[in-house]
Amino acid sequence: MTIKQANKFYKRGVHESKYFRRKDFKMSTRSVIRIKEKQYGKTNKLDLYHHHDGYIEGVGFDLMRRFYDKDKKEMYLYDVMQVANTLIKDIHDEYKATPYKHADIEYFYEIDINKKTITAWSVNNWEEKMKKYKKYSHNEILKMYLREV
Repeated sequence: MTIKQANKFYKRGVHESKYFRRKDFKMSTRSVIRIKEKQYGKTNKLDLYHHHDGYIEGVGFDLMRRFYDKDKKEMYLYDVMQVANTLIKDIHDEYKATPYKHADIEYFYEIDINKKTITAWSVNNWEEKMKKYKKYSHNEILKMYLREV
């Protein structure tokens, strides 16, 4: 792929291109997944970093595949550690716990244990404060995922 072709795909939005959905193609679309749970008046949070395929059809679908039961139509999200362990013990070693804020992510996911939802934002994190642009609600991600499976 030439730089000109890559720029064309980037301008359209990486997630819109079927080229980037190929299973053998990995793109460095970085993302952070925040797992949060409010318990006994305190909010527990854990951030995981994922280096590639951070767009909705990548990480978003992977999260749905792991935690959504199509038959029962419900999310299996019990607590922060259950979700983190499921992602970190992945054989491909793609999710890593991160103690610091990454400066170059393009997608930010939030897994809310209490609400049993996954929400995503496309972001610009090149500055001090993360700017959230497009929000993808839990239902939007779920509809996109169910269309593909």
